Amino acid sequence: MNALRQKVGFSKNLARLFYAIAAIDKRVHEAEVWSMKKLIQKSWSDILEKKNNEPIDQIYQVELEFERLVEENSDPIECFDDFIDFKEKNQAQFNQDINELIWKTANAIVHAFSGKNKSELILLTKLKMNLKQ
Repeated sequence: MNALRQKVGFSKNLARLFYAIAAIDKRVHEAEVWSMKKLIQKSWSDILEKKNNEPIDQIYQVELEFERLVEENSDPIECFDDFIDFKEKNQAQFNQDINELIWKTANAIVHAFSGKNKSELILLTKLKMNLKQ
């Protein structure tokens, strides 16, 4: 049961991070959603498969949680902080490959709709500093 909880926690917290990046400018654009889903399905499946042999379930969980956060108009700062807390408590789940893919996905979301604005740049800077720890 603990392994299942960790898988769900990882997926949901990835979704919380990606939502925070997309929503920090007060609006989640369709291009940002499309970019996130494309990268999750294309790039994350290999890493998630190596992690637990169930990439489809985790991909679906990320997408479902992201959509829920959009529907509920969740606070992006709270979502970002939740991800950082999860990462700090579960360092073993975050190796260099995963951190690089997190960074790649976050950047793709930001660039999907008219480049970086100030709030996105601040959040990306905080993320970058955390991923280097």
